[in-house]
Formats: sequence, structure tokens, C-alpha cells
Amino acid sequence: MVFSKSFSDHLNHLARVFSALQDKNLLLNPLKCELAVQQINYLGHTITKNSIQPMNDKIEAILRIQEPRTLAQANRFLGSLGRYRKFLPKFAEIAAPIHSVTNLTRANQRKFKWQPVQSKAFHQLKELLTTEPLFLHFPVDDLPLILTTDASDIGIGGVLQQEANGQLRNLYYHSQVITPCQRKYSTIEKEALAMYKCLDRICSFVLGRTIIIMTDHCPLCYIMQKSIKNNRVNRITHLIQESNIDKVVHIRGQYNCLPDYLSRYSKE
Repeated sequence: MVFSKSFSDHLNHLARVFSALQDKNLLLNPLKCELAVQQINYLGHTITKNSIQPMNDKIEAILRIQEPRTLAQANRFLGSLGRYRKFLPKFAEIAAPIHSVTNLTRANQRKFKWQPVQSKAFHQLKELLTTEPLFLHFPVDDLPLILTTDASDIGIGGVLQQEANGQLRNLYYHSQVITPCQRKYSTIEKEALAMYKCLDRICSFVLGRTIIIMTDHCPLCYIMQKSIKNNRVNRITHLIQESNIDKVVHIRGQYNCLPDYLSRYSKE
């Protein structure tokens, strides 16, 4: 795949690619090539210059899947959704009942039982694929990214966004449960953990870019400026040093709705 910011750049890039292929005596199949197009389908996604979204035929294929009756069928259904979970902020909550009967050890796989609660989750996930705006934007160069995070006693959540042309665009959703050990962390430790886990997940987006972190936990606003009297938080501070964090901003909890939702319903 050859991406260019302008048509003239594209011609130059193609000439260099063709020259490199010719030097190695490599041939391309013309029937499998598309040149100078504004939109492509790649690895199950439809990609344009501004956004990425699931391919329609892939979504339709998932919608045609029959309700599972075995563990293997349930795992295949979840697997088919795996590459699209970044588009679904409620995925962890809705899929939790299915994960509860598929995350079985080999010795317990015979205990698989598909019940009404799993059936409800199955149909809710399908409905989500037809009702949610299934697209995410690409980051714009030279504009800062905004990562808003939150933590709860259940999990952590974060939303990566960017303000461009007067609009706040969503770039990525992330949520995950925390371990029993992490649930014993203090509030400031959980909130710091949310920052680290989200930054680690979206590292391909944030490396080399300026990022602003927003949190509803005020004591963390000084995490990049001075040492905090908490060894675990200070270790996390060192781990996130590779990110170009411009500042950490406090946001009132009532305005931190989506990350709060993701952290509290990350029951996967």
C-alpha cells in the first residue's frame, strides 16, 4: 500500500516503488493492483484519507452468523468481532456474558453452557454493529492529541481524541478490567495505571506526537512536574516518559462521562 499526501507525491512514490521492484526482478499482477484511488479496502477495513471503518461485507458476514451452540462457535463469533472492538465503546460490557462462558480452562471446557443471558448479549452485539457510527478518524499532523482516562474498582478506560477544524474527533477507544491485585490499589494508583495502560495500548498513535492527558483526579495533574509521595505512581511516571506529554489537565468528573463508563463496565 502506497500512501501520499498529494497526486504529484503519489506519482513520485509509485515511480520509486516500481523502480525498486524492477531492480529485484519482481512482477505485480495488474488485476490485483489499484492505482491513484481515494478509498481502499484493506485487512477488513475501508480506508479513506480521513477515516477508517469496517468493510460492509465483513459486517454483513458477522450478522449472518447463527447463534452459537458450542464453545468453538462462541469463540469464532467473538474472534470475528475482535478486529472491530476499537469502534465499539460498549464492547466489553455487552460481551462480558459470552466471555464468562468461553474463558474456560481445558479441564472445564465441557462445562460450556449457552443460556439466555449469552443469547441476549449475542443479539445486542449484532445490533451494535448496525446502529453505532462505526468509524474512527486518523490523527492530523502537528495537532496535539487528547487522551482522557478514568479508573474504577472494576477497570480502566480511555478515549483518544483530537480537535481539528473545530470538531473533537474520536481516534480510539480502550477499556480493560484490572486484576484482583490492582483492585487493591489506592485511587491515585488506579488513575495513574489508567494513564499508563491507555498510553501503552495506543503507543503507535502517540509516539512522536504531542499529547494532553485529561483526568478527573486532580493530584495527578503534577505527575510530570514533581515527584509524588507514592512509589507505584512514581514508577508509572517513569514508564510514560517516552510519550511527549505536554501537560496533564484536570477535568471535572461530570464531564468525564465516556472514560468513566468504559472503566466501570470493562467486565471482559
